[in-house]
Amino acid sequence: MKSIFIKSLVLITGIISMVSCTGSDSKIEAPLVYPNPYKVLEDLNTINENTTLKMLNRTTAISVGQLGYVIKTMDQGVTWQKMDAKTTNNLNDISFTSEQSGWVVGNGAIIKKTTDQGLTWTDKVPATLLATENVLAVNFLNENLGACTTATGKILITKDGGTTWAIKSAKAVDGKDIVTALRAIYIKDATTFYIVGAAGVLLKTTNFGDTFTTIPTSQVTNVAAATFYRIAAPSQNVAYSCGSNGIVLKINLANDALTLINPPMTETMQGINFLTDNLGYVVGRFGLIFKTEDGGASWSRMKSGVSVTLTDVAYWNDKLGYVAGSKAILKTKQE
Repeated sequence: MKSIFIKSLVLITGIISMVSCTGSDSKIEAPLVYPNPYKVLEDLNTINENTTLKMLNRTTAISVGQLGYVIKTMDQGVTWQKMDAKTTNNLNDISFTSEQSGWVVGNGAIIKKTTDQGLTWTDKVPATLLATENVLAVNFLNENLGACTTATGKILITKDGGTTWAIKSAKAVDGKDIVTALRAIYIKDATTFYIVGAAGVLLKTTNFGDTFTTIPTSQVTNVAAATFYRIAAPSQNVAYSCGSNGIVLKINLANDALTLINPPMTETMQGINFLTDNLGYVVGRFGLIFKTEDGGASWSRMKSGVSVTLTDVAYWNDKLGYVAGSKAILKTKQE
């Protein structure tokens, strides 16, 4: 009888072990090095989809998303205030040049500016941009120099704070106009900026948008067909971009050399933030969050506490940060 009991116990234990390996984490090989560093700040069932989030200072952060959704916290996430951007269109990106002055872009040719930290917004869309254009990305270097990109490959350049815009296009390596989605912009200085997007697109300008060159992503394996969702640069030395199939791309800004530094998984990563050339975070599907402290040479998986798609990450320092995603905003517990 005792022998039968022991065999049954072993069998049951084996079955439980097999079942526990069939969940959504079964495809993730990286162990949880940081088991529970985040807390969920918003009710997952009542808030809209959060597309992106930016920190303006240690206490203030703004997030935008679907259906014109804009929320702001001024007390490190304890409370959130809904802001009125005067639109119900999906909002895709924000960029702030100071604690007060910023931009938001979205579907249906939405380009708006605020000078009071989101309390009011002014339309800045050029009359020549079709109302059907979905504006996916925005980045401003200062009050005057900025750029936006669209889902059809258009690049909008302003040098006077949005009073006037030039609408540009860029050509792919094969010489054809790029008509795929351009999803993120990093402006390095008053002459140089980078754009990433679908179909492995990586563009560079050295004359602030007068002309563009294509950096061939085919120089690294399995990147030419990828979609890049974000680009982040902690310094003038290096930039990082994340995208489909778990891709994280390191860009040497001195010579535009590319290096793959993927985390140990293949799920789409949609948000990236680096505090220094070495310390950074990447977030994506199934609530995945990875951290690197050596510029992507190695990654540690962090437990998010959610299984939804995470779309952006913003850290103020190594202890204070937020993650935005599908009906979720997370905040670090350390601060």
